[in-house]
Amino acid sequence: MAARLIAFLFFAVACTPSVPDQTPDHELYLAAIGGGSASLEERFSLCKQMEDENARGDCGAMVVVNAARDKHPEPENLCEEVQEGTWQYECFFQMAEHWRRRKKMARAVVLCGKSGPFVKDCGQHMWQSAVKGLASGSKSKPLAEVMIHADTLYEHWRPFFGKGTQAEFNFPVRFWRHLFQNLVQPDVALDLAICEPLERFHRRHCRGALGALYLRRIQQVIRHSDEMKEFCAVEPDRLYEILEGRLMPTSSRAEDMHRALRSSLSTPSPYKAVSDPLLLEVLSRVYQHACVEEKPLPVRSNWILQEPTNWAEGNRDR
Repeated sequence: MAARLIAFLFFAVACTPSVPDQTPDHELYLAAIGGGSASLEERFSLCKQMEDENARGDCGAMVVVNAARDKHPEPENLCEEVQEGTWQYECFFQMAEHWRRRKKMARAVVLCGKSGPFVKDCGQHMWQSAVKGLASGSKSKPLAEVMIHADTLYEHWRPFFGKGTQAEFNFPVRFWRHLFQNLVQPDVALDLAICEPLERFHRRHCRGALGALYLRRIQQVIRHSDEMKEFCAVEPDRLYEILEGRLMPTSSRAEDMHRALRSSLSTPSPYKAVSDPLLLEVLSRVYQHACVEEKPLPVRSNWILQEPTNWAEGNRDR
């Protein structure tokens, strides 16, 4: 979920035209979320008087956030007063964060389940700090040892996203993808050999995670038209040359961009990786999507790792 851009929204509502004898939106907004003795009911009423739809929703959500900060015992119940749609979902997301910070994880996850299109990101906020901490502290440890700790962490969090909610939160895929992508050094070419010593369950997640990471690196390169043209000019049967790092930019802007990426990745080319059939498949699918079908980026990565139906119970047999 994108961060709230209060300054931008305030500018927008400040410029909202008003009819004679009607209080301008920006004044209603400030009165609703500011200090003073106004009751919650009065604050919500002020928000609902605003002409701009987005400003109304933002105002209501901020009233709830402020109520939570003022130690309202059940601030999430106030989200029902927020305009239905995006801002009400945002309200539940914010209240999930409120209870996460207070270590009330079960309560927070329930609220994530009410956050509509933000449900997966909201759920990930519950556990991602723990995963990053595990990954950052594991750089010098054998991978097998890291997996023992990772399994423990996974089993700790899995009940919060238990049976009946896996599809909603996409927890197994997101958890392992987040872990393996954080275990990979950002300044080196991808090498899926790290996955090979792992048992089947971990190996499958590891390869899927690094395939998704490679896709993201490609997207960084071909996001602009000049780079896209160069990428699409390659013959399909020569895509392996991209994987080997032999494709070089031709436009001046592409050269500048590639130089910056090469500096950050310490590789001859941002495309470069240790050759692997999965990574070549990533390139082929991006080529088909962007060059043949001429569809816009971003390219969805769901195809990289298909979720077996029995992952909801944590079964590792498949």
